[in-house]
Amino acid sequence: MTDKQLQSAAPDYDLKSQSAKTNIPVVFYLQLVLLFGFIAVSVFAGWKFYQRQQNDRIQLKQQQQLTKANQDQVQLLQQQLTQLQQAHTEAANQLAILQDRENNSREDWLVLEAEHLIKLATQQLSFERDVPIAIKALQAADDRLRRSSHPAIVTVRKAIAEDLRALRAIPVVDNVGISIMLSTLTDDIEHLPLNIPEPKSHEQVSTTAAGPRRVDNWSQLPKAIWNDIKALVVIRNHEEPVQALLPPEQRFFLTENLRLQLEQARLAMLSGEVTVFHERIKTAIGWLEHYFNKNAKATSAALQTLQQLQQQNIAPTLPDLSRSYKAVERYLDTQDKSSKTARSTKSGTVTP
Repeated sequence: MTDKQLQSAAPDYDLKSQSAKTNIPVVFYLQLVLLFGFIAVSVFAGWKFYQRQQNDRIQLKQQQQLTKANQDQVQLLQQQLTQLQQAHTEAANQLAILQDRENNSREDWLVLEAEHLIKLATQQLSFERDVPIAIKALQAADDRLRRSSHPAIVTVRKAIAEDLRALRAIPVVDNVGISIMLSTLTDDIEHLPLNIPEPKSHEQVSTTAAGPRRVDNWSQLPKAIWNDIKALVVIRNHEEPVQALLPPEQRFFLTENLRLQLEQARLAMLSGEVTVFHERIKTAIGWLEHYFNKNAKATSAALQTLQQLQQQNIAPTLPDLSRSYKAVERYLDTQDKSSKTARSTKSGTVTP
């Protein structure tokens, strides 16, 4: 190779070495970028994987809760289904009983009517204290049972007869008469005279003179004047403490309060409250004796009426009618058991 060729090849070698030197940093930077990118992608993928796991856990937990709720709902529905089945069974049994009763003879219907009448008698006696209605209801029940020829009905009729005897032994309370007496007293209170004292004079002094007093001489004149002065002053003896007269407004309140006491006594009589009735009558008697003139005929008659009312037994002891009701219930239970036995025998089953 000549010197010229060597000189011409030398610059090319220098250029390649320089380019190699300049290419090394670019590759390094590119590798760094790729490394960081890989790390970022790995971190992102790991974060996404973590999020997915968290979401899966949440969904799993929600799924478990939903499953538990569904299980609870299924259990509740099963309980309700069991209750419905029990109710259906009971309804079927009741329907069978009703059908059996419907298929029974006319005598059983008479017993059912008698049962209703006995219940009516018990209610009237317990809540209304209406003895006559209770007697009529039991008599009607006995009339229904009289048409039955079943031997067991005799026991029921015997219980009804005993209850009727107990009801007829109750003393009759004239509620209407007592109410009328109280209403009459209420209307007459305004006309009763108040207790105004009528004192007696300690000394009867005649204030009416036949004429002017005659004086025979001047010496009798002072004595005559003194006698005239003494006639102007009268000393009266009240054997009891004097009560102040009631003003008109207080008399109004007194009569209204007394009317209120009598009205409360009438309401207590209608509701059978014995204690309240006697307390109101006692209060009315005390007020009449204290504030009104007892010697007046109207006041004396009112006091006599109130004293008679105070001795009235407005709520006598009532008997218990459960004897008749239990007897008819036992009869119906026996008939139901007999019908069930007959039905099970027809179907080929044996009931205990």
